[in-house]
Amino acid sequence: MRFCIIGALIFSLVTGVLGEVVSGPIVNPSNGHSYYLLTRGQSWTASQAEAELLGGHLVTINDAAENAWVADTFGQFNNLYWIGLNDVAMPDTFVWSSGDLSDYRNWYPGQPENASAGSNYVALLTDQTRQWIAFPNTLGGAWGIAEVVPEPSGLAMAFSAMALAALRRRRSR
Repeated sequence: MRFCIIGALIFSLVTGVLGEVVSGPIVNPSNGHSYYLLTRGQSWTASQAEAELLGGHLVTINDAAENAWVADTFGQFNNLYWIGLNDVAMPDTFVWSSGDLSDYRNWYPGQPENASAGSNYVALLTDQTRQWIAFPNTLGGAWGIAEVVPEPSGLAMAFSAMALAALRRRRSR
């Protein structure tokens, strides 16, 4: 698995397919997990692929405390943030992309609303409500939040650091 991640990072650097990591890693002191803010404007699936290249998934929110921490840490712009919840495999059965079995949900009133075809992907709204809304994959204004558990070590960490440095150099051009 590590070699696949390392290979994907190297491939991404060479081909430029990896989106930008805007910030991170930021460690949540209550669970020790590392979080990354990903490029704004990507689809849910592109954000999930980027999170996997970092060795994780879009964030799994296990309880109200983690929901508040994620919103406080990344929500300075009162915006939408892709989280790992989706119902792609089975409509109206939302699961976490990480495979975690957490049943914590914080739906916005009237959600999840799958009446419009393709609202299978969940975003956290970081206004005062901090609630979740189901959207189509192509929602243009959302940021992604990746969660890496546990943090990569050794060689994988070195390649992650190299990948982040290369992305920051490319971004500053």
